[in-house]
Amino acid sequence: MTGRWLLSRFGLWPLLIPLAWWLYCKLATRNQSALAGMIVCFMSVFGSVLFTYVCWQWNGIDRSLSEAAYRTLSLNIAQLGVLAAIVVWLRREETEADHQPSAFNDPPPLPVWLGTVKTCVAPREIVAIRSSRNYVDVLAIGETYLRRDTLRGLQTRSGLEQLFLVHRSWLVNPLHAKGLQRGSNQWTLVMRSGLQVPISRKHRDTVLAWFD
Repeated sequence: MTGRWLLSRFGLWPLLIPLAWWLYCKLATRNQSALAGMIVCFMSVFGSVLFTYVCWQWNGIDRSLSEAAYRTLSLNIAQLGVLAAIVVWLRREETEADHQPSAFNDPPPLPVWLGTVKTCVAPREIVAIRSSRNYVDVLAIGETYLRRDTLRGLQTRSGLEQLFLVHRSWLVNPLHAKGLQRGSNQWTLVMRSGLQVPISRKHRDTVLAWFD
């Protein structure tokens, strides 16, 4: 009698705990703990729905148990639908996150000069790069560096794909862009550091799209 009462209250999902725990451990090692947790809940509710169906179809279970299971059928189905939608949403979010750079695969730093000292700057810290004949000024957060290079050469360099040409003399990092300022003859891109970068007519539409 106690066993039947437990089944009427909890369904079959306690029988799935070992399998659910194994699945959770497998997925958690891949940094998918949120998705794994939702799959565990999904399996639990699915087990309850399955038990309800068995109670409804199998005449070997007493009538009171079948009626108790049937009363929870609509709730279980609703929970199953909600959990399925959450699992799909979490999976999509984690797939998108897989395509974003993490702390373990950041692009290589850019070698630069600070006076007579050779150092490196992380691409994410670069606000803008200004051309100066055979050299470029690398304007980073809180510091300005020098490098013997050209804008064309930097555009094809691995790890600097996030930099965009907005003027024949300027590359900028959109992550540091604050807003646009419209002048009488030219648009200006205002960076969070206060730096103002001219925008050529050729690249104006591209920059305007950043703020749509």
